[in-house]
Amino acid sequence: MTKTLSGVIAAIATPIDEDGEPDLKRAVKLARYLLDNGCDGLNLLGTTGEATSFSLAERKAVMDAYKANGLPLDRLMVGTGAAAVSDAVALTRHAADLGFAGALPVTDAGEEIGDWIGKRHAALLSTSWTS
Repeated sequence: MTKTLSGVIAAIATPIDEDGEPDLKRAVKLARYLLDNGCDGLNLLGTTGEATSFSLAERKAVMDAYKANGLPLDRLMVGTGAAAVSDAVALTRHAADLGFAGALPVTDAGEEIGDWIGKRHAALLSTSWTS
Protein backbone atom coordinates (compact mmCIF):
# COMPACT_ATOMS: atom_id res chain seq x y z
CA MET A 1 0.00 0.00 0.00
CA THR A 2 1.31 3.43 -0.92
CA LYS A 3 0.73 6.32 1.46
CA THR A 4 0.47 9.82 0.05
CA LEU A 5 2.06 12.60 2.04
CA SER A 6 -0.43 15.29 2.95
CA GLY A 7 -1.05 17.98 5.52
CA VAL A 8 1.64 20.16 7.04
CA ILE A 9 4.97 19.18 5.51
CA ALA A 10 7.81 21.33 6.78
CA ALA A 11 11.07 21.91 4.96
CA ILE A 12 13.67 21.60 7.68
CA ALA A 13 17.20 22.87 8.12
CA THR A 14 20.11 20.48 8.51
CA PRO A 15 22.07 21.37 11.66
CA ILE A 16 25.83 21.40 11.27
CA ASP A 17 28.60 20.73 13.75
CA GLU A 18 31.71 22.81 14.44
CA ASP A 19 33.48 21.20 11.45
CA GLY A 20 30.71 22.20 9.05
CA GLU A 21 29.42 18.64 8.67
CA PRO A 22 25.81 17.54 9.25
CA ASP A 23 25.14 17.15 12.97
CA LEU A 24 23.24 13.86 12.83
CA LYS A 25 22.18 13.83 16.47
CA ARG A 26 20.68 17.32 16.28
CA ALA A 27 19.10 16.59 12.88
CA VAL A 28 17.25 13.58 14.27
CA LYS A 29 16.23 15.51 17.39
CA LEU A 30 14.83 18.38 15.28
CA ALA A 31 12.90 16.02 13.00
CA ARG A 32 11.43 14.12 15.92
CA TYR A 33 10.40 17.37 17.62
CA LEU A 34 8.64 18.66 14.49
CA LEU A 35 6.82 15.37 13.88
CA ASP A 36 5.75 15.18 17.52
CA ASN A 37 4.48 18.77 17.52
CA GLY A 38 2.16 19.10 14.58
CA CYS A 39 3.99 18.40 11.34
CA ASP A 40 2.41 15.63 9.29
CA GLY A 41 5.59 15.17 7.30
CA LEU A 42 9.02 16.63 6.64
CA ASN A 43 11.15 17.48 3.66
CA LEU A 44 14.79 17.06 4.54
CA LEU A 45 17.95 17.82 2.60
CA GLY A 46 16.22 20.26 0.30
CA THR A 47 17.28 23.81 -0.39
CA THR A 48 16.25 24.88 3.14
CA GLY A 49 18.52 22.15 4.49
CA GLU A 50 21.44 23.33 2.34
CA ALA A 51 21.81 19.81 0.97
CA THR A 52 23.92 20.77 -2.04
CA SER A 53 26.50 22.14 0.40
CA PHE A 54 27.13 18.57 1.58
CA SER A 55 28.95 15.71 -0.10
CA LEU A 56 27.15 12.64 -1.37
CA ALA A 57 28.46 10.65 1.61
CA GLU A 58 27.24 13.29 4.06
CA ARG A 59 23.79 13.38 2.48
CA LYS A 60 23.53 9.59 2.60
CA ALA A 61 24.67 9.66 6.25
CA VAL A 62 21.83 12.06 7.11
CA MET A 63 19.32 9.73 5.45
CA ASP A 64 20.85 6.73 7.23
CA ALA A 65 20.60 8.51 10.60
CA TYR A 66 16.87 9.11 10.21
CA LYS A 67 16.31 5.41 9.50
CA ALA A 68 18.72 4.17 12.21
CA ASN A 69 16.95 6.31 14.81
CA GLY A 70 13.52 4.97 13.96
CA LEU A 71 11.97 8.05 12.41
CA PRO A 72 8.84 7.27 10.37
CA LEU A 73 10.26 7.34 6.85
CA ASP A 74 6.73 7.07 5.43
CA ARG A 75 6.29 10.67 6.64
CA LEU A 76 9.55 11.96 5.17
CA MET A 77 10.61 13.04 1.70
CA VAL A 78 14.16 13.89 0.85
CA GLY A 79 15.79 16.28 -1.56
CA THR A 80 17.97 14.29 -3.94
CA GLY A 81 18.78 16.93 -6.50
CA ALA A 82 22.38 17.45 -7.54
CA ALA A 83 24.40 19.16 -10.22
CA ALA A 84 25.62 15.79 -11.52
CA VAL A 85 22.93 13.48 -12.86
CA SER A 86 24.72 10.41 -11.53
CA ASP A 87 24.70 11.92 -8.02
CA ALA A 88 20.97 12.63 -8.22
CA VAL A 89 20.38 9.04 -9.34
CA ALA A 90 22.54 7.65 -6.51
CA LEU A 91 20.80 9.78 -3.88
CA THR A 92 17.32 8.96 -5.16
CA ARG A 93 18.09 5.24 -5.18
CA HIS A 94 19.49 5.45 -1.66
CA ALA A 95 16.36 7.20 -0.42
CA ALA A 96 14.13 4.60 -2.10
CA ASP A 97 16.17 1.70 -0.74
CA LEU A 98 15.88 3.09 2.80
CA GLY A 99 12.11 3.49 2.49
CA PHE A 100 11.57 7.24 2.37
CA ALA A 101 8.08 8.24 1.24
CA GLY A 102 9.41 10.24 -1.66
CA ALA A 103 12.21 12.23 -3.19
CA LEU A 104 12.54 15.67 -4.72
CA PRO A 105 15.11 15.22 -7.47
CA VAL A 106 15.59 18.71 -8.90
CA THR A 107 18.44 19.86 -11.10
CA ASP A 108 20.66 22.84 -10.47
CA ALA A 109 18.50 24.81 -12.87
CA GLY A 110 15.40 23.96 -10.84
CA GLU A 111 13.68 21.81 -13.44
CA GLU A 112 12.25 18.49 -12.39
CA ILE A 113 14.61 15.65 -13.00
CA GLY A 114 11.93 13.68 -14.81
CA ASP A 115 12.06 16.23 -17.61
CA TRP A 116 15.63 15.37 -18.54
CA ILE A 117 16.80 12.27 -16.68
CA GLY A 118 15.23 9.69 -18.97
CA LYS A 119 17.52 10.50 -21.85
CA ARG A 120 20.70 9.80 -19.91
CA HIS A 121 19.89 7.66 -16.88
CA ALA A 122 16.72 5.62 -17.21
CA ALA A 123 17.92 3.68 -14.17
CA LEU A 124 16.35 6.29 -11.92
CA LEU A 125 12.96 5.15 -13.10
CA SER A 126 13.58 1.68 -11.69
CA THR A 127 13.40 2.84 -8.07
CA SER A 128 10.83 1.25 -5.79
CA TRP A 129 8.54 4.28 -6.23
CA THR A 130 8.00 3.57 -9.90
CA SER A 131 8.41 -0.17 -10.25
